[in-house]
Amino acid sequence: MTNQLTNGDGRWAKKAHQPFYETAAAPALTHAPARGAEAPVTNLMGAGLSNAFLAGLPAEDLERLLPSLERVTLSARENFSNSEEARHVYFPEDAIVSHLVVFEDGGTVEAAMTGRDGVVGLGAVFGHYTPTHWSRVTVPGSALRMRADLFRQEFVAGEAFRSLLLRYAARHSAQVAQRGACVSRHRVENRLAVWLLMLHDRAGSDELPLTQELIARRIGTRRAGISEFAGSFQERGLISYSRGLLRVRDREGLEAVACECYRLIREHG
Repeated sequence: MTNQLTNGDGRWAKKAHQPFYETAAAPALTHAPARGAEAPVTNLMGAGLSNAFLAGLPAEDLERLLPSLERVTLSARENFSNSEEARHVYFPEDAIVSHLVVFEDGGTVEAAMTGRDGVVGLGAVFGHYTPTHWSRVTVPGSALRMRADLFRQEFVAGEAFRSLLLRYAARHSAQVAQRGACVSRHRVENRLAVWLLMLHDRAGSDELPLTQELIARRIGTRRAGISEFAGSFQERGLISYSRGLLRVRDREGLEAVACECYRLIREHG
């Protein structure tokens, strides 16, 4: 099994890509500084590095990784494996990936999401794979990707990289645990507010390309319930929704509706 991206129907999908260090979107990184030269992470982020995991690396570690990174475009509903056999690991920029649990009847529920806060493909290092767990793009956009073998080499040899990845893996696990508890204890209205806030945090935009059917499948509830609460949110001025595009209008209002899980996930997950 590989992590080649596929469309929702399983067909292989084409990916637009180019080496990250050669892209015009990050002009200050076009010429990487000489090995050993000081390059403050704040300057690199200012040049267009938006993934928080990469931005958290020491400058010399990031410099070493730059030639191994390439920017790819992830389309909505594309799937990829999170197993030790995956060929690439992804660092989302404005794309958001949902980690789904898939049931025998074809139903799904989102256990966690990853955006510019982290890494998709932890199984490449930790070696865990469950066939009923999928990773699927929810919000299309760009990501930086790295060959899984190089990612594993860096995990073994790079102390700062390894420490940062272990901390991220712990936060990811905390998110999975909190989301599971949230499903069993809190109302759909609260969970919907939490999910929209988490998506908003990672998207970096007030506009989110979402359908009510997709939201229902991610939250694990009926579409009718999403229609009811989304309509209520719209009447209260928290969001607006039209033609598959949801806009966050009142973030503070959504936070007031969200249960405690949003705060805990934001602090620890």
